[in-house]
Amino acid sequence: MKYVGKISLLTLVLTTLIYSNLFSQYSEELVEIKYETNELVSIKTLTGIDYISQMLGGVTINSDDNSYIFTDEGDGNKLYTLDILTGEILYQVEVPQIQMIQYIGTDELVGLTKMNPSNIVSLSSYNYKTGEISSFSPIAALEGVVIDTHNSAVDVERNIFYFVGSLAGTNVWSLIAIDYATGELIKTIAINPAGEFLAAIAFDKERNKILGLLNVTENGKSLVEINPDDESITEIKKIPELINTFGGHRYWAYDDLKDRFFIIGLDNTNESYLYVLNSNTGEILFQNIYEDDAWIMEEHSPLELRFNPSTNQLLGLRKGEPLPTVSIAKIENNSEIVKIFPNPISKGLMNVELLNEEKIAEVQIVDNFGSLHYRKDVANSSKTQLTINDLVAGMYYVIIKTEKGVVYQRFLKL
Repeated sequence: MKYVGKISLLTLVLTTLIYSNLFSQYSEELVEIKYETNELVSIKTLTGIDYISQMLGGVTINSDDNSYIFTDEGDGNKLYTLDILTGEILYQVEVPQIQMIQYIGTDELVGLTKMNPSNIVSLSSYNYKTGEISSFSPIAALEGVVIDTHNSAVDVERNIFYFVGSLAGTNVWSLIAIDYATGELIKTIAINPAGEFLAAIAFDKERNKILGLLNVTENGKSLVEINPDDESITEIKKIPELINTFGGHRYWAYDDLKDRFFIIGLDNTNESYLYVLNSNTGEILFQNIYEDDAWIMEEHSPLELRFNPSTNQLLGLRKGEPLPTVSIAKIENNSEIVKIFPNPISKGLMNVELLNEEKIAEVQIVDNFGSLHYRKDVANSSKTQLTINDLVAGMYYVIIKTEKGVVYQRFLKL
C-alpha cells in the first residue's frame, strides 16, 4: 500500500498549494457568443498560450475550413490555427512579428508590421499552415506611420489591404490602402481633419465600400462608408448610444452576408452592452444591457471578435480563470510508480506510463515556478503521449491525476 500512502500525502500537499490563491497566469478560452440567448459558451480552454495578457497580435477567420487564426507576439511570435468547432490547435508555426493579419485564400495570410529600428512598415504574405513567407515588402513611403494594430480589412478581388494609421508628422488618422500583390502604396484617405478616430473598419464587397464607426466623443459614434475610388466619406447614421467600445476592432465583428456589425462596449449610461447593427442603415437590430454579468465586463470580455458565416457563429478569445501555480519545492519524484521516456528529451513525443493498475484521468506539465504549460485529458488508459516541442529548454514536472490522487515525475527538456 505504499502507493496509496504517497498519493494521500501528495494530494494533501497539492490541494493546500492549489487553493492558497497563488496565481501567475490566466487561461484563455475560445468562446462562442450566443447573443440572442445571452450565453457565452466555452469551446475550448487553451493552455500555454500567453496571448490575452499580452494584448498583441492579429486575428482572422478562414470560413472555408472553419479555422480561427491568430498571432501571439507574447509567445515567440507564433501563428496559431484553431478548429472553430472543437478549439483544437490545428497548426502552430513560427513567424516574424505581425501586428495584423487578414486571410486572402489558399492557406495564405497577409500581415502588417513595423521593422525596427528603421520604423518602416512592411507587408508580408504567409502560409498559415507552414509559416512560409511568400512575399516581404518594406514600404518606405510609410516610414514613421502610427498604426492602429487591430484595424484592417481586405479586398481580395483587387488585392488591396486596408488599415487605419496616422502618417508621420500629422495628427490625422487616415485609411491607408496597399496593393498586397506588389507591396505598393495605393493611396491614403484622411478620415477627419479634426483627428477623429475610425474605431473599426470592414470591407463590403457588394458595394465596394469600406464601412466603419467614426468616434465622435461627445455624441457617440457615426456609422460611415468610405468610397476608396473617389475618396468620399458618407455618414450613414449617428449612433449616440455607442460611447465606448473598450478597444477598437478587438470588440467588433462584421457579418458581410447579413450586413451586421457586432459590438461590445459601454453605452451612454456606462452600462455594458452587446449591440447588433444593420451596417446598411445603422439601425440597432438587437441589444443586451448587462449590469452584473462578469463575462461582458472589460477584464474578461471576449476579445478579437470574428463572425464565421459558414457556421453562423460569433467567436472570440477570452481571458478565463486564473491558472494555479504549484510549489515545486515540496514535490517528490515517483519513479517507482511513474515511467516517462525518453528523459531527457529534445523534441517529439514523450511517453507517460503508470506502472500499476490505475488509469490516468489527466496529465499536466508545469515548470519550476509552477506555471502550467500543457494539459491533456486521458480516457481509461494507463499510458499516454505528450507533445513537448513547444517547451523551452529546462526542468519540468509531469503531474498525473488518477481516481486515487496525484503523482509526479520530473523530466528535462533539452
